[in-house]
Amino acid sequence: MDEGTSIDVALTAPDLEGDTVTFTGSNLPSFVTVTDNGDSTGTLSISPLTGDGGVYPDVVITACDDASPQLCFSETITITVNAVNLDSDGDGVIDTLDQCPGFDDTIDVDLDGIPDCIDPLVDSDGDGVADDLDLCPATPAGEAVDADG
Repeated sequence: MDEGTSIDVALTAPDLEGDTVTFTGSNLPSFVTVTDNGDSTGTLSISPLTGDGGVYPDVVITACDDASPQLCFSETITITVNAVNLDSDGDGVIDTLDQCPGFDDTIDVDLDGIPDCIDPLVDSDGDGVADDLDLCPATPAGEAVDADG
């Protein structure tokens, strides 16, 4: 399933002796709940949000009757959530469109529409030498420089 989607799965467990069955869950990710309806039915709800993408193994759903001795059955499942529109560097540009992974794509000091991390014309220290050629990228303002910055 994808981030930002949800699903409710009906849980039922009829008991041959007519005992009431209750449902519980363990090792649940934060976006998963197991609800017991009190009538031998329940609901497994899965609602991952953006950032919840990943594989969640060993999620356990357990059904127990109220007999003595109590009988229980558990099922272990893995939930896989596909990342959608992931922005792993937090710059507001989703990874599939990110020209500068790990950097802020929105910084464009010369306002030419090219993010600074890939713009060969950026001159961050204003010395007249583009950053990609500048051997001294932090030259103080007004200081004389040569072709290497």
